[in-house]
Amino acid sequence: MRILLAVHGFPPLQNLGAERAAQRIADWLVEHGHHVEVFTTGEIHHKAPFLQTVQQNGMLVHRLSYEVRDGNEFLNMYNNPVIAAALKPILEEGHFDLLHLISGY
Repeated sequence: MRILLAVHGFPPLQNLGAERAAQRIADWLVEHGHHVEVFTTGEIHHKAPFLQTVQQNGMLVHRLSYEVRDGNEFLNMYNNPVIAAALKPILEEGHFDLLHLISGY
């Protein structure tokens, strides 16, 4: 199965509860033969949006760095055009069977 995990942070850059849970889920899925990719944040105070994709523990991790304070702060909580623009090609090219959102904010 092709699975995209979307989470607000992911180790090794962020290491709290939801981030560690996402890592455990991703590692388990990889160990059981699934294709896993993660969409997460990098730096949240980065002047220009920048998407970096790296191979990590048998999965692709897409980290979006951007300025979280740009635009309408309220709308950006649930409809951020920078995140949408970065996520759209990943969804279109990934042909995922499942999107698992983990504690998205």
